[in-house]
Amino acid sequence: MSAKASEKNTEELQAALQALIAQGRKDGMIRAADLNAHLEKMDLSKIVTVGEYAFIESALVEVDLSAVETIGEYAFAGCKKLETVTITAPKVKYGPYAFTGCEALKSFYVNAAVLPEGMFYEAKGLKTVTIGSGTKIIGASAFESCISLVQFQIPDSVTTIDPHAFWGCTGLNSVVIGKGIENIGDGVFQLCGNLSKVYYTGTQEQWNAIVIGDRNVPITGSNIQFNHVPAAPSNWRKVGSKWYYYENGKMVKNAWRQDTNGWCYLGSDGAMVTGWQDIDTGDGKDKGSGDTKSKGGKKGKPVYAEKHGKSLG
Repeated sequence: MSAKASEKNTEELQAALQALIAQGRKDGMIRAADLNAHLEKMDLSKIVTVGEYAFIESALVEVDLSAVETIGEYAFAGCKKLETVTITAPKVKYGPYAFTGCEALKSFYVNAAVLPEGMFYEAKGLKTVTIGSGTKIIGASAFESCISLVQFQIPDSVTTIDPHAFWGCTGLNSVVIGKGIENIGDGVFQLCGNLSKVYYTGTQEQWNAIVIGDRNVPITGSNIQFNHVPAAPSNWRKVGSKWYYYENGKMVKNAWRQDTNGWCYLGSDGAMVTGWQDIDTGDGKDKGSGDTKSKGGKKGKPVYAEKHGKSLG
C-alpha cells in the first residue's frame, strides 16, 4: 500500500472512530476491544458529545474532554484505571452511571442541572467533588459506596437529593447542606457511620420544613449546626494537571490573575501557563516578585507561575 493510500485509510478510520464515539451504542459494541484494549490516553478535546457506553471498561488512564457538552449513560463505566478527566465547559449534561466503577478517579468538578443517578456509583477512590452553583438535583445513588469521600459540600442551589445518594459512604465525616434543600430521599445517608458533623446554611425553622425520608439517622439524629457560613469557593479550579480560573461561571482566557503568592497568566485555552515565556502582554510590567533576571526572566516581560500557589518571581 502506498504512503498516500495509508494516510487516507488512517484519516477515514479516525473519522469513523469520532462518529462512533459521538453516536454511542446501547448494545455495548463500542468497547475497549473495538478501540484499543491498551488505550491509556485519548485526546477528545474537539469532541462535543460522548455517546452511551462509548468507553465502557476501557483501559483509559487520562482523557481530555475540554469541549464536551454531553456525556451519555455508562460512557466511562468500569474504567478502573481512569485517573484524570479534563472537562472545562461551564456546564455539561451527564447520563446515568457515566463514571460508575471508576475506582482510580480522585477528584471531579461537576456543574450540571441534574447530577444523574449512579454517576459515581462505586468510584471508591473519589476523594474530592466540587458541585457548581447550577446544580439542582443530586440523583439516586449518585455517590453510593464512594468510600473515600471525607467531606462534602452541597450548595444552596440543590433542592432535591434522591434516595441512596450517599449510601455506604463510610469515610464521610462532615457534610454541609445548603438552605435550598426541600427533599432528602430515603436512605440518602444510610450506612454513613462516621458522619458526625452536619452543617446547614439555613435556620432551624427552614431545616424543620425539609421533607426527610426514612433511614437517615446520621442527619436526623445529629446535632445540626444551623446558619453555617461555608468558605467561599476558590475561583481557581484544577482539571487534570492544569489550573483554570473562573469568574461568574466563565473561564478567563488571555489574562493575568493573582494567585496566592503572585500573578499567573492564563493562556488562550484558559489553562495557567507554566515556566518562563518570552511573551509580552503589552503593559510592559513585571508581574512577578523579586529579581526576575536571576530567575532567567527578562526585565519588563511577564513572569509566569511554576504552579498554582507558587510564583517563580
